[in-house]
This record gives sequence, structure tokens and C-alpha cells, in this order.
Amino acid sequence: LKMLAVVSEGETYVREGKLADAKKYFAQLASTSQADPVRAAALAGEAHALVLGTAGKVEVKPLREAQQKLAESILLDTANGDTTAKALFLQGKILTTLGPQHEADNFKQRARDYFETVVKYYGTLTWASEARVELTK
Repeated sequence: LKMLAVVSEGETYVREGKLADAKKYFAQLASTSQADPVRAAALAGEAHALVLGTAGKVEVKPLREAQQKLAESILLDTANGDTTAKALFLQGKILTTLGPQHEADNFKQRARDYFETVVKYYGTLTWASEARVELTK
């Protein structure tokens, strides 16, 4: 519950479209928190802000930075799995955004694998609903 309260401020920035504020908040939280679940959620939040900041455009540098933060967040997520589900979903979205110009030929299958994992293992979470939508594309 404490983690949710700490992370919710950054999530509010994301929902309001204040992506620079969200990135700053989450970066600060990730660098100062001693609790792995909080650091995991902060890294995923920062990555989410980076992804949204590209607005679907292929901006390789911020998307690669987001991929790294998401990978670390998965490793640190020892809580309820919501952070991992978010990170896996966003990894899939990044692959589809980067596309064949910046990824291997199998990028679509790799993205699909991420989405299917979210649905299979985190099916009751919000991220699974979004993953199901991506699987219909």
C-alpha cells in the first residue's frame, strides 16, 4: 500500500500528460528508494513516460533507454506483478514502434510473445486488457 501511495504521484503526472514531471519524479524515486518494488515501479513509470513522450514516433534513443529501464524493473519487481505486467506490455509496444528498421526480422513475433505473456500470467490486471487489444492487430 505504501508503494502504491509513493508511485501514484508519478502516475498522476503521466495521466495528466506531464511527462517531463513524471520522468523527473520517477528518476528521483528510483535513485533514492531502498525498496526493490518501489524502484521497480519507478523505473517502469519513467520508461512509460519515455514511451509516451515519443508519441508513436520512432525515436530510437528514448525507446532504447525505456527498454533498459523496463528490463531492470522486471528484475526488481518482487511485489504483486503489476510492474512486471506493465514492463512486459511496454516492451512489446516498443518493439512494434521500432519496427523492422531498428529490430530483427522477428520483431512482430517477439512483441506478440510479450503480449501473450501478459495475458497468460497477469490476465486479471489492466495491462492484460491492453495486451489483448494488441494481439488483435
